Amino acid sequence: MTHDVFISHSSKNKVTADAICHTLENNGIRCWIAPRDVMPGVEYAEELIRGIENCYIFLLVFSKDANISGPVGKEVESAFRYGKTVMPYRIEEVEMSKSFEYHLANLHWLDAFPDDSDFRKLTAAIKNALGGKNAAPAAPVAASAAPQSWAAQLGSGAAAVQAPVQAPPVQQFGAAVPPPVHTPPPPLPQQFGGVVPAPAQAPVPRKKSNAGLIVAFVLIAAAVFVAIAVFVIALVLRESSPGDTPISPPQGQDSSQPIYGDHEIAGRLVGRWVCVDDDNHIWACDFRFESGNRFIDGDGDSGIYQISGDEIKFIFEDSYDAVTLKFSLSDNHLVLDFNDGYPVTLTRGGS
Repeated sequence: MTHDVFISHSSKNKVTADAICHTLENNGIRCWIAPRDVMPGVEYAEELIRGIENCYIFLLVFSKDANISGPVGKEVESAFRYGKTVMPYRIEEVEMSKSFEYHLANLHWLDAFPDDSDFRKLTAAIKNALGGKNAAPAAPVAASAAPQSWAAQLGSGAAAVQAPVQAPPVQQFGAAVPPPVHTPPPPLPQQFGGVVPAPAQAPVPRKKSNAGLIVAFVLIAAAVFVAIAVFVIALVLRESSPGDTPISPPQGQDSSQPIYGDHEIAGRLVGRWVCVDDDNHIWACDFRFESGNRFIDGDGDSGIYQISGDEIKFIFEDSYDAVTLKFSLSDNHLVLDFNDGYPVTLTRGGS
């Protein structure tokens, strides 16, 4: 399936990238974004390449985290290899690394700051670049091809790459050289007109062994040991996990003011928190905090979180990536600062 835009971003800028995707798709622009559009059971890198190949515009969400991200750099290289229109969109004012400067120095940039927090300029630029056209798969182009500017006139196709012509067979004296003749192996030695039989081998007596019983005993003992270890670990974790009952604010404290006690916040965070737009529609930003300092986001990614003062640290189980954010909390509002100048406010959305 083709898409209009492939959104490349650092995993630490996931919430901002999801907000961009939501805005573009609400304006009729089809987007491909990971991990949402990665098919289950397929190699992750293969899906990324297929998404880049089947898009028309490669949108780079550039930040200080993307600037040092190896996977984002590989995606940019793939976009140029497949001859895609590359549109860099800066959400932070960061100087490019040398590897990004190699590809992007001559391209025009769009900035989210100071006046595009609602991504209107970005949406208009993408619509103008698409010009009513849909994405189409493209074969890789030569590495020496010049990068394509999204601000230039679109529609000119890349020159077709001709397949190398196979040379004719070599000829000698006007005739083609024949293929080498396969010579069969010599026949077995014969004696008096018949094949010499192999000498018969006397049967070797087999000794009875107790190896099977020993292996079975070792496997049973190992299984019992593992079961006991798992049971003990489960008991330790159960004793160390915090209670399931949310902690209420201390008596006499104004519940509308931020609370910065670590244990109090862990209790008050339990439940679902969502981002709501002006029409009261829930969109991409969706978090569920559970007891035991666990969380699940809208894409199904889960892990644990740690609270220290006015900072909350998210640790993802599948990749062990960690993201630390500033936050403030009241009864029904949770504000997360993603270090890009655009804090996101979440509203308590039920259990």
